[in-house]
Amino acid sequence: MAQLDDQIATVLRHQTPGPIAVEKRSNAKPSSSASKQAVRHNKASLSPKAGTKHGMLKEAILAALKKAGRNGLSIGELAAQVGVLRANVQVWFSSTGRKVAGLEKVDRGRWRYPARR
Repeated sequence: MAQLDDQIATVLRHQTPGPIAVEKRSNAKPSSSASKQAVRHNKASLSPKAGTKHGMLKEAILAALKKAGRNGLSIGELAAQVGVLRANVQVWFSSTGRKVAGLEKVDRGRWRYPARR
């Protein structure tokens, strides 16, 4: 076993690194449907619920907060219940959430939305 290791080390020691080969890509558009689908998947949403309609995140977040009651929910709990990434929920609160009347910040990263009376 030691002899084999010595032989491998000797061969590797005498090799000189050559230039790195870079594959050239043409600017031609993909022609097959499989490659078109691969391109489409690269542009996919980060949300597990990709393809939802406009305003669905707002409805889902507010419904979850109403259901949670007085203690509210954290960003992570909301993301798990709604089924989206935590970052998407955080951005929602910093943009759309600030415009929602009645939405209250209970604690750091914790929100509540009282049900209408």
